Amino acid sequence: MKLAIHHLQVSSETSRQRLDQYLAQSLIDLSRTQAKKIIDLGGVHING
Repeated sequence: MKLAIHHLQVSSETSRQRLDQYLAQSLIDLSRTQAKKIIDLGGVHING
């Protein structure tokens, strides 16, 4: 998987959505499983 930095802003409609689901929905080439793996490895930062 290619390393990339994305800055996303959550809307009020998606604020209660699980993080892995939100990332998979927001980033076209990312599956929910891949999103979960990135989260588990510490590759996601919230508010920073």
